[in-house]
Amino acid sequence: MRIDEADLPILDLMQPNMHGERLHATLSEARAVSWIARTDSGVAVLEREAAEFFLKSPALAFPGAELMELMGINDGPIHRVMERGLLGRSGDDHKRLRGLVSRSFTPRAADRWRPVMREVLTDLWEKLDEVGGCEAMNAFARPFPSRMIALNVGAPVADAPLLREYSAILQARLDISALQNRRREIEDGTAAFESYVEDLVQDHVSNPREDLVSELLGVEDDGDRLAQADVVSLVIAMLSGGIDTTENQLAHGLRLFAEHPDQWRALAADPSLAKAAADEVLRFEPVGPFTVRIVREEFTYRDLVFPVGTVLPVCTWTANREAPNDAAPTEFDITAARAKTAPSVSVPGPTTASVRAWRGPNSRKRSRSSLRVCPTCASTARSGGATRSGSTTSSRCRWLSRHRSSRQGQAIGSAPSRPSKNWAWFS
Repeated sequence: MRIDEADLPILDLMQPNMHGERLHATLSEARAVSWIARTDSGVAVLEREAAEFFLKSPALAFPGAELMELMGINDGPIHRVMERGLLGRSGDDHKRLRGLVSRSFTPRAADRWRPVMREVLTDLWEKLDEVGGCEAMNAFARPFPSRMIALNVGAPVADAPLLREYSAILQARLDISALQNRRREIEDGTAAFESYVEDLVQDHVSNPREDLVSELLGVEDDGDRLAQADVVSLVIAMLSGGIDTTENQLAHGLRLFAEHPDQWRALAADPSLAKAAADEVLRFEPVGPFTVRIVREEFTYRDLVFPVGTVLPVCTWTANREAPNDAAPTEFDITAARAKTAPSVSVPGPTTASVRAWRGPNSRKRSRSSLRVCPTCASTARSGGATRSGSTTSSRCRWLSRHRSSRQGQAIGSAPSRPSKNWAWFS
């Protein structure tokens, strides 16, 4: 039977105020009903085994420019940046680029930035000590990744706030409501971002230095090198994903620890748990609860035929709660023995390895380092001072417990009344 003819439960992704615990309950309910559900954007995959199959299958790929075309954008800077990026390429071209850049985006390569991460973190935390309290998003979660990315690519640190604005503009292209209301702004911002990176890369061609951009310009494998345009696309992807993703994953981490003060105290008492803590935050609350794939070659899975063009949002949030031999997958516990792989961060596939290279090792390193360097709140956690109060959480730092509105909107229920497609949840 073809998947478009199958009788599947409906998962409404467009209901208002669908975030936080309501989102979690909705996804859990959908998973209890079926391993798969129909949405207004495609067919959602909710089960871990199926998620691993679809993410590994060479018959599927990240939609890239097709994602923009589904939202009615067929040309212009938004479409161009997506089409030229690594996620917009497939087949031999994609494999070639991945092969050339793979060594520059490994966990070992990210390790060399640890001293710089700690310097930036120490500077941020010392400022918090001086004032005695903060709004954590603006004081910590937002400035940290943008400063680090600026240092990674050799951009002026003073440009970090600008890079963050550019990152937010590029992420807005996945939000249909933003595109409907702010398309000109997003197109102009994307073009300005592209121009900024082109100038940055050209400056590195003329004045090489010890950073990632110069490294990419110097990559060579049996005479094959990256074109300058390829380096521009890679840097755009790293700037957009590395800043926004890390920023929001840090926010999730702070919220989770505020809601679980016993875990915060455990981390303060044993900083060697930082790696496990970062991995647990990524597993328990991935900043993108779905990752989307599109069928490039027709195939059959569980007696269902998936034709070319089928869009498959794969739910990493539910898949992460079905790891084998996990005694308590629905609990947030940084001391628990977890499986080493999870679809949200570790399952290889035609495109996901490259995304993890930008977001995974570096994002995980930044999260891990931030959980190690926390003198202010570690002392508070040791004394048991972290408490929740209403929508905010206070200790010596005040965590703003919120989700970005652009990532809201999922529920199981009746079919959507309008054919809108919002891809803000999908990465």
